[in-house]
Amino acid sequence: WNGLELPDKNIYYQDDAVIIYHADCRDILPLIPDKSIDLVLTDPPYNAGIDYGSYKDNLPEADYIELLSWLVSEADRISGGTLIFVGTGNLFFYPKPRFTTIWLKRNGRNRAGNIIHNCFEPLIYYGRSVSLFSDVFDFPIEFQKDEIKHPTPKPIDLISKLVASFSKDAETLL
Repeated sequence: WNGLELPDKNIYYQDDAVIIYHADCRDILPLIPDKSIDLVLTDPPYNAGIDYGSYKDNLPEADYIELLSWLVSEADRISGGTLIFVGTGNLFFYPKPRFTTIWLKRNGRNRAGNIIHNCFEPLIYYGRSVSLFSDVFDFPIEFQKDEIKHPTPKPIDLISKLVASFSKDAETLL
C-alpha cells in the first residue's frame, strides 16, 4: 500500500489487493499519512474484560474513554470517513458522531448472561457525507462452529454491505 512503511514482520497476509498487518492500532495509525484512507471500518474491543492474548480489555473507564477519543481522532486524521461498531454499552463513551446506525440481529443473544437480549448493535459514523437507503442493516448472527469463538462475530455479508454503503469502488479501506 502506498504511503505505509512497516516492517515485514507485521504483515499477516498479503495479496495483490490486500495487506493485513498484525499490530496494535496505537503503533500503526500514527504511521499512516493524513487523509490517505477513504474509509476506516473498525470493531475495537468493548472493554469487557476479555483476554485476547496480547491484550486484555479491562482498562479503567477513564482510560478506555481516552483510548476511544484517540482512536476517533486518529481515524478522522487519516480518513474521509470512519464507521465503528461500538456495542450497546459503550455508545456514550465515544465523541458525538455525525450519525448512528444499527446492525439488527434478530437471532441475537446476550453473552453477558443478564436478562437484556441484544438484538441490535449500534454503529457510529464520523466524516464525509454519505447517502444511505436505510439506517438499519438487518443481518442474522452467524454462530461460530470453529475453535476460535470470537466474542462478537460479524457476518461477512454485513461487512460487505457496510463497505458498499459507506465507500465507493477502488477506495482505500482500513
